[in-house]
Amino acid sequence: MSDSAAAVPEKSVPPAEKMTPQMAFGSMSGIITSECEKFLQAFLSSARTLDGKTFPDDFMLRFVQYADSFTVGCCDRFSAFLREASITAEIRGTSEGVLSRLVRNRCFEATDVLLADYVDLLKQGGINVGQLVPQLSDSRVRDLVSQSSQVSAAVNGEGRKNLSVPQVARGLALLKILDFFTAFNSLIHEFLDYGGSKLFGGDVDFMMQERFLSTIRDSIHEKLTNAIAIVEGFELVKQRKWEHQRAAESATIKAVTMMASQAQVKRKSGISSLVIAVVCGAPIWFLFNLGIMNRYVIGLIAALSLAAVFFLFRGIIHLTKG
Repeated sequence: MSDSAAAVPEKSVPPAEKMTPQMAFGSMSGIITSECEKFLQAFLSSARTLDGKTFPDDFMLRFVQYADSFTVGCCDRFSAFLREASITAEIRGTSEGVLSRLVRNRCFEATDVLLADYVDLLKQGGINVGQLVPQLSDSRVRDLVSQSSQVSAAVNGEGRKNLSVPQVARGLALLKILDFFTAFNSLIHEFLDYGGSKLFGGDVDFMMQERFLSTIRDSIHEKLTNAIAIVEGFELVKQRKWEHQRAAESATIKAVTMMASQAQVKRKSGISSLVIAVVCGAPIWFLFNLGIMNRYVIGLIAALSLAAVFFLFRGIIHLTKG
């Protein structure tokens, strides 16, 4: 069997002692690939019905269902496979429910945060998320839907005079969908990395893992690229990204202006220090020419010399940094 061959069906998982790295990574790749493709296909079918300018509540809500089903499907199938295929007694003795939660905590932490933010933004957008509860598989997501919103301040901060808060919230929610899809690469890597460590401990074939990682990415590339392109084409997404770009450019201009101002201050300080150094050094030459050498004159010359050296170096340093 080649690395890119079809995954081992879960119903025919061989005994743990006969599980080869190639078979293990093939099975794990099959799980994540099939779940990703189902998720992306469901989203594409829904998104392609939109005109890119209006976003009905049911479309926004369906993404939560798709993401929930995707995550639960990956975790449940993966935990069942790990429990059956692992060579370690600890994993084989752990219930599938506990394993599923461990998989989610490790592999889906980043996407769960994005999903939580997304649900909060739907609430700010005036969308009734409560109707989702009976349709969600995972208790964690049901809890997110039931909790009060935590992002009102962020949404209000993004508000503009020509946009209502619900419009801003929907635009930001669509950006979370984009972030969810762009997190797929790291999610897949975490998935295989975690599975390899649980199945083989420290004896993981990382070259084989990378090959199967590439196989998964190639398999979902077209659908993932299409999903990202559709979201990036939404009017609210383009508007939010434009505003973020303008804000970033404004922050950059302010930073450059501040740096230029600080450099100018240092140059002025450097020139002033050099002038003071000259002023301190000039009397030394005059005192030497007078030929008067007593302890008072020597003390004065020493003090002027130290001051001249100090301001000379201070001026050079400030001019160099400025």
